[in-house]
Amino acid sequence: MKKVETVKIGLVTIGQSPREDIVSEMRLILGNTIEIIQAGALDGLAPKEIERLRPNESEIPLFTRLNDGAPVIIGKNNIVPFLNQAIARLEQHEVTLIGLLCTEEFTGLTPHRLLVASKTILHNTVNKFHQNRTVAIIYPLEIQTKSMQKKWAPLGVQLLFIPFNPLDQEAEFDVLLARCESPDISIIVLDCFGYSAGLAWDILFLTGKPVLLPRTILAYYLKLLVVNYNKKCDT
Repeated sequence: MKKVETVKIGLVTIGQSPREDIVSEMRLILGNTIEIIQAGALDGLAPKEIERLRPNESEIPLFTRLNDGAPVIIGKNNIVPFLNQAIARLEQHEVTLIGLLCTEEFTGLTPHRLLVASKTILHNTVNKFHQNRTVAIIYPLEIQTKSMQKKWAPLGVQLLFIPFNPLDQEAEFDVLLARCESPDISIIVLDCFGYSAGLAWDILFLTGKPVLLPRTILAYYLKLLVVNYNKKCDT
């Protein structure tokens, strides 16, 4: 029987690593033949350095977490140099490819390995299944509404934007659920890696509507890439 080789992949977060709240759920999909190396854009930064990365009024705000679970808001453009450093650290571990634990796409990233982002995957999936009905976009903070509208507008479908803090789910869940139960909604997108599989299942069970969860979608996509990589190595 042929021995199954372990493939090494990297996962990079815009916050601090490790993000076991995310990776533990992805690992269930990726399996035990894939070794996961994590890195974070904010790893090793002091609180004052992180504070300087907050967005100005014209910049897109991004929501992430620190090692202690504390939430932090950073500017999309501000984080790019630190993301590049985190990607470089992963490449030093000779990973086969890298998954980005953020639903945004960034200009100015310089990976030397395949970098897989979930934004295009999410957009393509919504395009296929929206059935000409409303798509609900769930995201962490009210201040992100304008950037979310701009991000999803190119799809050309009816959109409903609902802010929902992943760290305050109990207080806001009933309000979220009431809005998601609208019969006009065809599909629900949890547009942040901070949302858990448990939340996705709760919404699916209580509304009966399909829910797109970025961490799950990215994990399946990465696994497919690894399977194809192994096939190439066998030929």
